Amino acid sequence: DEGNSLNYGFGYFNDINKNQEISVEFDYDDHDHKEEIEWSDYHQSWNDKGSEQTLSVDYTHPMNNSFGENKISQIETGFEYFRSKDLNDYGYTTDIRDGASLSDYTKKRISAYLNFGYYITESFGIQFGTRLEKSKRDFSVDQDSYDYKYSRVYPTLHFLYDMQKRGSLKFGFARRINRPWEGALNPFEDYSEYPFIDVGNPNLIPEDIYKWELSYSAMTPIGYLSTSLFSSTVTNQIDRHMYTEERDGDIVQILTWINNNRVESTGAEIQVMTQPKKFWDLMFWATYWSNNIIDPGTNGIAGKESGIYAHIMSKFTIDKTQKIDATIGCSSPMKITSGEIKPMFNLNLSYKKEISKKLSFIA
Repeated sequence: DEGNSLNYGFGYFNDINKNQEISVEFDYDDHDHKEEIEWSDYHQSWNDKGSEQTLSVDYTHPMNNSFGENKISQIETGFEYFRSKDLNDYGYTTDIRDGASLSDYTKKRISAYLNFGYYITESFGIQFGTRLEKSKRDFSVDQDSYDYKYSRVYPTLHFLYDMQKRGSLKFGFARRINRPWEGALNPFEDYSEYPFIDVGNPNLIPEDIYKWELSYSAMTPIGYLSTSLFSSTVTNQIDRHMYTEERDGDIVQILTWINNNRVESTGAEIQVMTQPKKFWDLMFWATYWSNNIIDPGTNGIAGKESGIYAHIMSKFTIDKTQKIDATIGCSSPMKITSGEIKPMFNLNLSYKKEISKKLSFIA
């Protein structure tokens, strides 16, 4: 595994007046990454070259009716141009067969946004915004083409009600996008965990999400509390898909990604941060999710899915030089349309001893 990269950027930032700002930024990143894996009778190699450029301009203009530093009425507008190019040369050799492929992946995206945030009173505020995005994907693998383009408008609307010591309520609605990442699109099969084969799907397209959320947060006698309820409608949801296939006399499991045409989702989340003792910091987080796959699309399965995730972090301070961290992650049995995923539990423990200002020990 070897490679190199070049990263640089520049920016211009001007605080014209209080809460009136303008910024211009440009960032450039590239990479030249090579990797080879050998095991048993298998050999895989990747040669990945690519670059990214981002140019953004942002401007903020204040309005009247601001209440303190955290409740500012203002207009925000901006523009962004993004371009990336990735060239991947892939080859594999087994005791039965070998092959090679070349992919050329270019993304171009132009977007502009305009947001209005206004506090009608010190307790009640509203924010409305919209973003126009135009994107194009040029994607070829050998002789096959997987191009895709879209032009969309993404509106947002949020309401905030600050009840002072009793906490705050927020309600929001937004249209969002979730683009497939490189690994999910990568069409080259990974044999490193054979007979399980991991492969992306170059036909994936972005998720189109309409989501609303109602949340409450407050400082309580036991600490900070945050809860939320949310619901969404997702078109072209990106989902995991596994199927069985016979390859050269072996039965293999192929794990990939698909788009579900339409999915209705609901869920709830809670987070608590507290300090039961002066030496003990505790954070608890849990979320419940439920999906109703109404129109599964090609290779998908209609039906309902649900589950619960939970996370607990504890930090114990023994003295000025010693600390213990304990992190627990767990999940309920996850019901999915193709069956059930068994519950998960993991525990991480760490002990830190500061021997001096320049030396510490962690186990």
